[in-house]
Parts: sequence; structure tokens; C-alpha cells
Amino acid sequence: MDKDEMRLVRETEFVYHLYIKNTDVCLTEEELRKLEKEIREGLEDGSAKPL
Repeated sequence: MDKDEMRLVRETEFVYHLYIKNTDVCLTEEELRKLEKEIREGLEDGSAKPL
């Protein structure tokens, strides 16, 4: 995946947009932190693999 296919854009202090292959996922800061934690834990325990 190249840099144009995935990017994170901060809209406001609390709202982020995660763009993955032309799909816009709107997240609050709390949701983003939860997602980040889940990804980190998945990488540590082997249930998720980096691209």
C-alpha cells in the first residue's frame, strides 16, 4: 500500500479521518486511540500482521 492509498487526516481537535483506498472512516480521538491500542496489541501477540 503506498502513501496515497492510506492516510490519517485530523479535521478538528477531536475528529480524525482515516482514508484507506478511497474509503473515509471518521473517528473521534477516543475511537482512534482504541483502534491504535487494538492494532498495537495485535502486532505484539501475533494476531495482526503489518502490511
